[in-house]
Amino acid sequence: MSDALRLSSSVLAADPNNIACQIIGRLLPFYKTCRKVASFIDQCETIGLQHMALVPAFNTLASPGGPLVYSLEAHQFAVYGLEVVSAGQHLLTVSNKFIVFDLSSGDIVRIIDPRIEGIMTYLSVAPDQRYCVTTTISNQYIICNLLTGEYILRDYQTPGNSNKNQTKPPPGQPPADPLLGATVSNTHFVLWTAKMYQVYTNKGLS
Repeated sequence: MSDALRLSSSVLAADPNNIACQIIGRLLPFYKTCRKVASFIDQCETIGLQHMALVPAFNTLASPGGPLVYSLEAHQFAVYGLEVVSAGQHLLTVSNKFIVFDLSSGDIVRIIDPRIEGIMTYLSVAPDQRYCVTTTISNQYIICNLLTGEYILRDYQTPGNSNKNQTKPPPGQPPADPLLGATVSNTHFVLWTAKMYQVYTNKGLS
């Protein structure tokens, strides 16, 4: 039962009234083999209907003991990059925020919100895993210190153009030369577009 609750933790955290349909949907395969589980499912079907009308008639969700261990749900939007860090202990994910999960428990270790417009589209982590670099749909790049949570957010500037000479596209229109990706070493990183690439230090200096 504890494994079933763990698999349902992200759903129950959002709405505890879903406990009946989550328990039934995950534990139905054990109904005929475990008397206590059967009794619990019967309670969910009778009492749970007072809180949630949708009760599964079949095993519709992943059951304990299967390949699914955790459901890591915390991002508001789609995840566009993830990396296993901290010697395999944590999972770094990016969307409009950086969220780090503990892979042993599924808990959230850290949330870093750079308050960007839109979402991040690419993630690259340094070999020593001290910092990472991401790009965004707004043609910005973020340098994030994974040890302290500090970050630097900057607009990408085409080499040779100053801030005054480079204008942002109107809202809803893509940049003329959008960032396509990044690659990171322990001391430098590279950003590239379809036309050129540029090398920076890990402090963001080109």
